[in-house]
Amino acid sequence: LYENIKDIATRKGVSINKIETDLKLGKAVISKWNRCRPSVDKVARVAGYLEVPIEELIKGDIRGGTNG
Repeated sequence: LYENIKDIATRKGVSINKIETDLKLGKAVISKWNRCRPSVDKVARVAGYLEVPIEELIKGDIRGGTNG
């Protein structure tokens, strides 16, 4: 998840730190998302900020099965 966000943010010319600051997520919160699962609300806020569908952020991050 973090790598997808980082790649998209880089393409859009925005830093992870700026996203966290603008969305009031707290310092280094997004980088921790490789180790823990964030709330859907937080991921949706980041997707909205980056103007991409939430699916683009989580692609390749879902391992097996479907989440209901």
